Parts: sequence; structure tokens; C-alpha cells
Amino acid sequence: MRKIVTVTLVSINLVILLYVFTSIYSGSNVDQIKSKQNHQSKKSTVMFQYSTINAVMQGQYEGDIDLHEVGKNGDMGLGTINELDGEMVELDGKFYQINGAGKLKKLDKRTKTPFAVTTNFKANKIITLENIESINQFGEQVKTKFDNKNQFHAVRII
Repeated sequence: MRKIVTVTLVSINLVILLYVFTSIYSGSNVDQIKSKQNHQSKKSTVMFQYSTINAVMQGQYEGDIDLHEVGKNGDMGLGTINELDGEMVELDGKFYQINGAGKLKKLDKRTKTPFAVTTNFKANKIITLENIESINQFGEQVKTKFDNKNQFHAVRII
């Protein structure tokens, strides 16, 4: 177990939520909504969200957006893939699936998702945490480093 952990943090100042439900929007409308997002200021860190976790919890297991499109909006994120076949992790613009057995597999960018959140990760703070004995202790120590507890934050261990 690592006792000293160096972590990079980014505070996300502007949050744009994109709710896209397959029964409401066609692919062309998705493109129109995304083009509006692309005109937003590049000065703020943006979080892109496709659908909502509540939609997934209510049975929306199929999405219209593929990981290639998700990747256009960020290089670090989380989500799932169609049919809820494990967790989706995006790191450095590459997508991975972690299945129920904990096995990691690289995903094809044509893979579709019913829910994804991504951001362009650019650290605005680097911290070192010491005497880390557990994941819970790590979480508690990281939370004390955020300037604003009401913002979304992305954390990366380096």
C-alpha cells in the first residue's frame, strides 16, 4: 500500500449538462446541441454529460452516442456502455471497460453508451498526501484540498 500519494486536481468551473434520451432526440438534434456547446468559452473547464444516471437507473440502457463523440468533449471520464456491460473509464482519451470480474479491456470508439461524463483534464493544483492507509483515508484527505466543495472536481493519481 502506498503511504505517499501525489494527486493532480482540476476544479470544473462551468458545467454543461447535455441530456440526450434516445426517445426524444434524433442524431441530427444531438449534433445541433453539441455544436452549441462547442461555441462555449474554452477558458473554463467544461464537464460534458450524456444523459443522466437517473435515466439509466430507470431502464434507459441503450444510447445513441458512441465513444468517439464522447471523446471529442474530453479526455478523462466515467460512464457505462450499452446494456450496462461494466464500467466505462476514459483516461488520456482512451476508453476502457471494467467488467464485473474486474477485468480491464480497451473499448472500440464505435461502442455506444447510455451515460457518460467527461472533461479535458488540465490540473490546476498538485498535492501530496501522506500516510495513506486506505481508500477511505485517501478520499477524506483529498476532499480537504478542494477550495470549493460545491463544484465538480476531477482527481488523478500520478
